[in-house]
Amino acid sequence: MGFRRLIFALALAGSPALGEPVTVYGTRQGEVAYDADPFGGNPFASAVVAALADSGDDGAYAIEVTTGELSGGYQIADASALGALTLRPAETESAAALVVVFADYGDIAGLPSLPGAAFDAMRVSDALTKAGYSVTLAMPRTAADYRTAVQEFSADSASYDRALVYTTGHGISPDGYGFLLPPEIDTLRS
Repeated sequence: MGFRRLIFALALAGSPALGEPVTVYGTRQGEVAYDADPFGGNPFASAVVAALADSGDDGAYAIEVTTGELSGGYQIADASALGALTLRPAETESAAALVVVFADYGDIAGLPSLPGAAFDAMRVSDALTKAGYSVTLAMPRTAADYRTAVQEFSADSASYDRALVYTTGHGISPDGYGFLLPPEIDTLRS
């Protein structure tokens, strides 16, 4: 269980076609995530941007294949919960998105800051806006700020047909569960 790992995840909920919320993620279990694809960011973020630009119904396949191709097979995305659904909302759907990213770790506990995560947050936010989402971008500095952003988005997005959350930062995955690490992880462990 190493700390130097990134978690990239999407959670999508709301549309009648979606039913229960689904989670899509792209990382490599127990390894540092690849973060230098030809587009300047993480392969998973690039795959999400590409899937948002595509109006086809192959969301899961597109994310998994694109993440693998852009990382040379190193990074593995699991979008199976998305199935054949597209990330793009239907023209009749109202859609809201939260992009919430831990990027500034200030080198606490040996965790370097993640300027690539901030870059990806901007790219994903732009792609979501172009796809028809009303987007909220948050780069919290603490776990409390993160919780506040999620709670506010939860309340604000309740009236939308579809809600999407994109998140990333350093993380760990003990026993197969992914945990995002806040920048103040050192003080939380004390």
